[in-house]
Amino acid sequence: MSKSTIYLIVGLWSSLAWEASFSTAQDSPTSRGHAAKEKVEVNDAKRPRAIPSVKVAFENASLEDVANRFQQIGKVPVRLDHNSLRNQAVSLDTRVTFSIEHVSWPSALRHVLRSVHLTSSTTSEGIRIHFPVDEKELPRVYPVVDLTHRTRDSANADYDTLNELLVSHVRPDLWPEGTGPGPIHVFSRSLLFNATDQLDADVRKLLTAFRKANQSASTAPVFAEPLEQRIWDLLERPSDIAFGDMEANAALRQLVKELQTAFLIDPLTREKFAMQPPLRFTLRPAATLETALDRMLRPHGLRFNVVDEAILLATRDSVDAHTIVWPIFDIIHSAEELSDFEQAVNYALNAGDDRLLTVNCAMLPVKPYLVVSGTWQHQRRVSELLKKLRAARAEELQQLESLKASDD
Repeated sequence: MSKSTIYLIVGLWSSLAWEASFSTAQDSPTSRGHAAKEKVEVNDAKRPRAIPSVKVAFENASLEDVANRFQQIGKVPVRLDHNSLRNQAVSLDTRVTFSIEHVSWPSALRHVLRSVHLTSSTTSEGIRIHFPVDEKELPRVYPVVDLTHRTRDSANADYDTLNELLVSHVRPDLWPEGTGPGPIHVFSRSLLFNATDQLDADVRKLLTAFRKANQSASTAPVFAEPLEQRIWDLLERPSDIAFGDMEANAALRQLVKELQTAFLIDPLTREKFAMQPPLRFTLRPAATLETALDRMLRPHGLRFNVVDEAILLATRDSVDAHTIVWPIFDIIHSAEELSDFEQAVNYALNAGDDRLLTVNCAMLPVKPYLVVSGTWQHQRRVSELLKKLRAARAEELQQLESLKASDD
C-alpha cells in the first residue's frame, strides 16, 4: 500500500461525522424493611437464540434467594462460596434489589451479581458465586489448528499472530508484557495457559468470533453472541420513538418496553440518577435509533456500551471496550498489504481522540481481518470508515476499467 493510499484513508476518515448512542435499565434502592420478593418470567418472543430470554425482579432478596432462583431457572446447581464471601468481608445478609428482562438467564445472573459487586464461575459441580478477586487460575487448553494452519503441514503454522490478538484484545491488563497469566505455550496444535473463568470465557468468545468469520462469506461485522448482532442492527434502524422531558427512570422503562431490549445503569453512573431534581430525558425521532439515543444522552454527559446482552448507560470514563472482528477480504488482497493498512487505519481511527482504540490486522489463517477493541461508538466509526474504503475501492476499479477501455 502506497503512502498516497494511507493519506486517502486518513482523508476519508477526517470527513466522517460519527454519531453516538446510548441506553440503560434500572435498579431501585435496597430496602431492608420489606419482605424479599422475586419474579421470573420466560419470554421467547422475537428471540432467536439457544437460551430463552427471561425477566427477573428481586426486591430485598437475600443472596441465598438469588442463588436458589437462578438454580430453578437454569436447572443447574448454583451455590454461594461462603469462604470467599467471608474472607472478603461480604455479609451473607446482603440484600439484592434488581430487575432485568430480555436477556438470557446466564447474563441476568451476571448483571444481578454485579449490582452487589460479586461474580460467578462455572465448576464441575455447577455455578459458584464469589467475590471477584477470588477467581482461581486453572490450566486451559484451546485447540486452534483451524486458526493457525494454512495447510496440514505444521511448518506453515502461525501461532504468533493469534497470540498477539489474544493479549491485545482479551483483558489486556491481565497480560503483563505480553506474557499472560500463563504464559502462553503451544502444545500439539493447541494453546495452553493458566486463566480465570472470566478470562477463559473471553478467550473462547473471541475464538468463536474468528471461527464464525472464517465460515462466512459476508463482510458484515462478526459477533460471538447473537444478541450483540441484534442490538447492532437495532441501533441502525430508523427511530420514531418520541417523548419530551420525561423523568429518566420512566424514560428507560418506556425504552425497554418499546425496544424489547435490556437497559442498565453502570454502577459508577447511578449517582447521576439519584440526584435532585431528577434527571430528565427528551427523545426525538431520528434517522437511526443510535442517533436518537445519542442526542438524548449527550447533554447529560452520558453514553452507552453493550455488555452481556444489555445496553449499559455510563459516563465517558466508565464505558468498557468492546471487541468486534471485521472481515476485510474485499479490501485487502494480500498479506503484504496488512501492515500498511493497519498503520493507516490506526492513525485514522485514533486521530484526535483521547480514548484510543486497539486496532490489529491479521490473517487467520488465510483471510484478512481487522480486529478492533473500543466503545460501541468507536465501532461505529470503524463501520463508517470501512464503508468509505469499500466505496473508494469500487470507484478505483471503475476508473481502472475506464483506463483499460481507453487504451484498447
